[in-house]
Amino acid sequence: MPYKSVKQLINLLKLFIRHVVDVPDEYAMLLSAFILYTWVADRLPTAVYLSIIGLPQSGKSTLLELLSLLCRQALLVSDISPAAAYQTCSKYSPTLLIDEINWHSSGSMSNFRGQLRAGSGHSSRALRMRQSNTSFGPKVFCSLEASSDAALNSRCIQIVMAETDNGRLLKPSTPQIVKGADDLRQQLLRFRFNSYDAIRPALVRDAEQLRPRSRDLLCSLAAPLVKNQFYSRFLFEFMKTSHDPVTREPLDPRHEALMTVIWMMIHLKKPIREIRIGGELGLAELTNQFLLSSGEKTPLTDKAVGRILASMGYRNTHRTNAGWVLRLDSGTMARCHHMNKTFDNNRPVVSTSVAQKCNFSTCSMCRASAGPQKT
Repeated sequence: MPYKSVKQLINLLKLFIRHVVDVPDEYAMLLSAFILYTWVADRLPTAVYLSIIGLPQSGKSTLLELLSLLCRQALLVSDISPAAAYQTCSKYSPTLLIDEINWHSSGSMSNFRGQLRAGSGHSSRALRMRQSNTSFGPKVFCSLEASSDAALNSRCIQIVMAETDNGRLLKPSTPQIVKGADDLRQQLLRFRFNSYDAIRPALVRDAEQLRPRSRDLLCSLAAPLVKNQFYSRFLFEFMKTSHDPVTREPLDPRHEALMTVIWMMIHLKKPIREIRIGGELGLAELTNQFLLSSGEKTPLTDKAVGRILASMGYRNTHRTNAGWVLRLDSGTMARCHHMNKTFDNNRPVVSTSVAQKCNFSTCSMCRASAGPQKT
C-alpha cells in the first residue's frame, strides 16, 4: 500500500502504539523509529536491540505482541535455545522477540548472552561442523530486570514499562488493531521497496559526542529518518540523555583503585618522575590500601598491577635495577585524565588527608575539567 511520507508513517505508528500501550511520547517515538528500522535492518552494519523491563502486569508482553504485528518478519517466542537462535537468524533474518527472558536462569544463559553480543554486528559468525551461522538482526528482550552483562546492556536501548489504569487501551488481538496493523505492514513494505537501495548508516550531527556503541546504534536507528531532522535530532538527544548514562560500563574496583592512585601520584605537590610497580609504597601496595579501605579483601600482586596498567593503555613502563616502574610524564598524565573522562569520573574521590598532599589547581588538564574537587 502507498504511504504519503516517512514522517506521516512514523506519526501513524506512534498513534497506533498509543492505542495499545500506555507509554510516554518519547517511548512511542522511539518504538516507531525501531519498527521502521526493522524493515531495512539487513542493509545496516549494526543491529539495534531493545530491552523492555518492568514489573509483572506493566504491559511488557502486550508491547511485545504489538511489535510482532508491525516489525518485519517478527518472531515472538517465550524461550529459544542458542542453537535455534543461530539457525533462525541465519535462515530467515527475523526480528526476534523474546518474552519473559530470565538472564540468570541457567549456565547456558552465559553462552546465549555472548551470542547476543556477537549478533549486534555483521562480521561475527559461529562455525560448527559443516555449517556457519550468524545471530545478526534486530531483537527485543522482555524481562523483569536488565541483564547484569554490561557489554550486552550497552547494545540495548532500554524501555521501562509501568502499570497503567488507562481502561481505554485496546488488546493487540482486537479486530480493528489487527486490521490496522495489516495496513501498516503493507505501507512499511512499500517503504522497504522504495528505500532499500538508498539506505545507509545515518550521519547525525553531533553524534561524535556519544560513546562508540551508542553512536553505532544511532546511525542504524536513524538511517530511515535521515531526511527528517526533527526525528534524527530526537533520537540523538534520547541516546545522549537516556541510553549513554544508563549503559555506561563501570570500572572494575581494582582498575578504579589503581586509577585513583595514579591520579594522586601525578598531582603531588612534590612531583616525582616515576613510581615503582612493586615494593614498598609502590603502585601495588598503594592500590591494595585503597581496595582494603573500600572493603575489597583480595590483594593485587605486582604482576596483576602490570597487566592492568597494560589493559588501561599505560605504555610508559620500563624495567630498572629496582624493578618495573611507571613514568609519570605527560603521556601518563594525559592517559589518566582521558580515562577519568571516559568513565565519567573526571575527579576521582580521594580522602582529605590525601587531597592535602596534592595540588590540583596548577594542573592545566584539571582546570579544563568541570566541577569541584570531591573529597
